[in-house]
Amino acid sequence: MYDPKTKSERQWSLPIALKSVGGFVYGVEVAPDGTVWFSEPFGNYIGRFDQATETIKQWEVPAPGYGPRRLRTDSKGNVWLPLVSGHLGVFEPENGAVQVFRHAWPEETVASRQHRLPLQPLRGQDRKRGQA
Repeated sequence: MYDPKTKSERQWSLPIALKSVGGFVYGVEVAPDGTVWFSEPFGNYIGRFDQATETIKQWEVPAPGYGPRRLRTDSKGNVWLPLVSGHLGVFEPENGAVQVFRHAWPEETVASRQHRLPLQPLRGQDRKRGQA
């Protein structure tokens, strides 16, 4: 973290090291409560840096190989995860739950003709295999 007032930089190590070659921290988002969220696309993790306590916590996305990208937080504290696979996930920090959705492609739904693509939750078996 860079502090423009002191012109100094501080770094923190991740509790769970980057697992893959080319792994990196990506998609940084500051939530309304001041926590800093980030994704690790090739490691399949998301993480939170709490500025008040200077602690980092990481969670693995339970859809192997899906790769979280530029995440966003909402007013309820949820973290939305666009995934490299084209899926969408939502993480609830309060209980640690992650739900992954797959697209219902345009030819599968009338609503898509009106430019709205509904999302459907992955079934447990699909989630285990990392497939939709």
